[in-house]
Amino acid sequence: MSQKPDWRLQAFAQIAEDWTSPWDGQQAKAGSRLTVVTVAKTSAGVELTLPLPNATALMLSASQRAFREAGVLRSKAKIDACGNAQVQFKQDAHAFDYLERVMESVLTAHAGLEAFANDNIPADYTYVCHRKSDVILEQMDKTAIQRHVSLCEKLSVVLPEVVGAKSPKGSSKAWESYRRLKKLRDRITHMKSEDRKSSLSDVDTVWHALVTADPPFLQTLAMVRYFAPYLREPAGWIDRCPIR
Repeated sequence: MSQKPDWRLQAFAQIAEDWTSPWDGQQAKAGSRLTVVTVAKTSAGVELTLPLPNATALMLSASQRAFREAGVLRSKAKIDACGNAQVQFKQDAHAFDYLERVMESVLTAHAGLEAFANDNIPADYTYVCHRKSDVILEQMDKTAIQRHVSLCEKLSVVLPEVVGAKSPKGSSKAWESYRRLKKLRDRITHMKSEDRKSSLSDVDTVWHALVTADPPFLQTLAMVRYFAPYLREPAGWIDRCPIR
């Protein structure tokens, strides 16, 4: 019985008929799975073969795991127990572990969405836009788009143009979820001293935002699924994704 493909795989296929490798003579039966791989060399010089993952799927999985681990810490500390007006973690280490996990979840979820946008820009696509001047138009290839166009613009303008979808900006729940994710990601990545100071509960610091954060992986997944029906090359990992 063939192994069920992991949902995070970038690509795989099944052999239609028996096949013998011309290189080493190994045989593969019809129905066997072919998996795209990548080879990396360890610091000791050993070549390690890895199944090629989809970056967005990998990030979503990591984000979900980190958020669940944060939830376990929160549950053990009975932070959300009914009747408690004031609560705290029993140990400083538990509090810091909790904050770390939520930050990890936010950052990986946002990185996964960036990877999704970049993956779905065709290699031959040219983006024409006003950048340095309101009069002069600038043409950008995929490499330039990935480097110089913000994720907001990729999701609101570039991808809709590429796949023929209505822009999600301002008119979808997916966009509102993305905006919340981006705002918190930016606060983590560009931490300001005033945003991480000691404060009372009525002050909106980054710590307050982390404690009240929605599941970041679901925020990313909402945008992925917004575009999924329009993709030129259907991403199999989206259909196999167990996250709901």
